[in-house]
Amino acid sequence: MFATTLVAGGLAIAAPAPASATGSAAVSASVPEAAAVAPGLRIYTPKAPRYQANCFGRIGTFRPGSRVFIVDWERNGSEDECFGIGTDRKVFHIWSTWTAWRQMDTASAGPGIADDIYKIRTRQDGWHEVIVRIGANDLWITSGATGLGWSAWIRCPTGYC
Repeated sequence: MFATTLVAGGLAIAAPAPASATGSAAVSASVPEAAAVAPGLRIYTPKAPRYQANCFGRIGTFRPGSRVFIVDWERNGSEDECFGIGTDRKVFHIWSTWTAWRQMDTASAGPGIADDIYKIRTRQDGWHEVIVRIGANDLWITSGATGLGWSAWIRCPTGYC
């Protein structure tokens, strides 16, 4: 069983939790391992051919070496949305009110695939950003606002991501 570690801005990253932990968004896998990357922050990176994440009671299957991000967009202590990379390398997400994981609905530009979620954040103007990594260091970004959908994927400008 996995729980989440809260990091800046209402963002959480899935990480192994003690056997007694419970919560609205949890991750499970056949090979649970986590690396401490900073004080109070662990990132779960599975080594199995795939792993499953259970966010809001809905299970998705994800790419090894990728992470599932759990986000509290409203910063009110309630998890709103989860993001992960499917075994087909497409970006999937689920809202707490949805019945199933869905491929991110973005405009057709950009690669449409990724190897990992690199970063998720909210800009000062309230728009959300999802940044993905392809290969070793090729970063792509999409932005959106609740109810407005997501923009096309574009390559991250140097120094922005």
